[in-house]
Amino acid sequence: MIEYVQGHGEKLVSGEVNPKGLSINKNSLKASKKTPFSLTKLVELSLNLEKDYACAVDIEWVVKNNELYIVQCRPITVKGFVPDVYWSNTNVNENYPEAITPLLYSIARSSYYHYFKNLSKLLQIPEEDIQKLEKDYTNIIGAWGAKMYYNMSSIHRVINSSPFAKLLLKSFNNFVGYQNGEKEEPSPIQFKSKRIFIQQLLKLNQNLDNHVLTFENRVNEYQESVSKAFTPQLLQKAYHEFIEIRMHSWYHASLADFFAMIFHGVLGKFCDSYYGDKSEGIRNQLIQAIPNLVSSIPVQETWRVSNLIRENDAALELFKKEDPREIWSQIQYNQAFKLILENIKKYIKNWGFRCSGELMLTEDNYIDAPHKYIELLKGYLKQVHGDPNKLIHQKHLESLNAFKSFKQKIYLKNPLLLPLNCVKVQLFKFVVRQAKKGISSRERVRLKQALIYNEFKTVIQRIRKLYPEKFPEKNDLYFLKYQEIEELLSGSEILPNLSIKHRKAEFIKTSKLIYPDDFKSKLGLYPQPESVTVKTEAPIGNVLNGLTACGGFVKGRARVLSSVLEAQKLEKGDILITRQTDPGWASVFPLISGLVVERGGMLSHGAIVSREFGIPAVVGVPNATKRIIDGSLIEIKADTGEVILHD
Repeated sequence: MIEYVQGHGEKLVSGEVNPKGLSINKNSLKASKKTPFSLTKLVELSLNLEKDYACAVDIEWVVKNNELYIVQCRPITVKGFVPDVYWSNTNVNENYPEAITPLLYSIARSSYYHYFKNLSKLLQIPEEDIQKLEKDYTNIIGAWGAKMYYNMSSIHRVINSSPFAKLLLKSFNNFVGYQNGEKEEPSPIQFKSKRIFIQQLLKLNQNLDNHVLTFENRVNEYQESVSKAFTPQLLQKAYHEFIEIRMHSWYHASLADFFAMIFHGVLGKFCDSYYGDKSEGIRNQLIQAIPNLVSSIPVQETWRVSNLIRENDAALELFKKEDPREIWSQIQYNQAFKLILENIKKYIKNWGFRCSGELMLTEDNYIDAPHKYIELLKGYLKQVHGDPNKLIHQKHLESLNAFKSFKQKIYLKNPLLLPLNCVKVQLFKFVVRQAKKGISSRERVRLKQALIYNEFKTVIQRIRKLYPEKFPEKNDLYFLKYQEIEELLSGSEILPNLSIKHRKAEFIKTSKLIYPDDFKSKLGLYPQPESVTVKTEAPIGNVLNGLTACGGFVKGRARVLSSVLEAQKLEKGDILITRQTDPGWASVFPLISGLVVERGGMLSHGAIVSREFGIPAVVGVPNATKRIIDGSLIEIKADTGEVILHD
């Protein structure tokens, strides 16, 4: 590991400046960064000194007039070098926004292990390297303050073992919204591996629809089996079937993530080469308003139901005056509201599992609490807004125009190279088409993911009722790990007298700990919150910066909301400010004129849906919910990723 500064070394040791740094794999002795000194000579001398001392050494060195001087060399005094581990909750908090119980964490930890191991095969990582990365697969995620975090060190190490590591790493960071740079150096890869990677990529991409359909059918079959599972034997079968799907059959679903990430990244490279600083806005235009995107259907259906209510004067008056629980109670027994009730029930049956915290297991969705959907409808009725279908169509036309302009730009850049330009245009068409296909497939997969977790929640509650004395409260089983429930069902527990009460108390205590969104710890040491507090300088000026999710400009009142259940506060023209978005937020998008999200990437749910409706959106804006005052005047310059504060 090498750190260096220009000028006197005192700047480095005193902490006056942040040094530049890099690390080199001893087995390959190669680095991807260029340095203003002979890296080869420095590494050679360092290895010789390490050999002479027969231990790891700390070396101080100087380069002057291209001459390398070793000014100090001593054994490293700590008990072995303990590497840093970088943690981030970016993107993962979209699926798991609150404290996660032991059951959910144990499922997630094992499923991410298999997910990234399968991903490694897609990334054409050699089998011997996959074996060496075992510890990284095991530790892909962690939990701090009972909140889930990515182990970015392990993820970057896995990706860096693949061909095209640099592009893949940038694509992944963009995909999840991680903005703190690479944590590992890529390994050198032979040209042959890159060729095989491209061949395999194209072959798998041809069959993407089949893989997604296979996953969708598997989840539908699981839903059918759960509908019949009431006996202990059938519940045990349904429980194990979920675990099998989540751990081993998720490969089909992971391909959608993989290709969405890959082609989104490749499209970004294309846009960079022709549009420079404006490339992000152009890329977002090209992939906005994707036809038949499944995540926009709940929005369209909610708009349709709200129109039925508007057409019924008595219903409209009821929705304006009463609270959601009272409304739900009245429309179930009044024949005048029969059509409205039928449509609400239809929505809840088909889409009710799509709600904030839909993978949390402990959170109620619209199926569990229909009055929550009534509350959303009240928000729709507060303001007049256009048909989402027409808006999507309008944005689709804009996307087509951006596509045509891009083609013209390719032809005009080098008009004399017509044959080459024709090839580039065909490649461009292919990349745009595949980027849209990847995003669309990923949204289909995420819909079924929400469905299968809802069905699994049903199974857990039915299993709990088999043991009423052992687990008297609704959430008791969530405090066991999934392996312990397997043992419970088979009667093979090693510690049958588990204290759920003690676990709950520890969980509540742990979930009150607050950790930063991004921090580092030492490998093998459990960090306390006070030891990882990130010191940040007080922000200067009135401009916040993030990633462009959907271009455009808007000025209006900021509404800082912590939950989608606060959607009734939104009024026409408001700009939504929130920490993160999940599918439950999608239905409020027609109510807003702009979006600012504190955490999230270019393919987060909020980013995708904002592009569907052409809502200017900036994601990954640090401390947005703290810096922006609720009710204040702000403007979004989404093309440049800027949020300007006026109050």
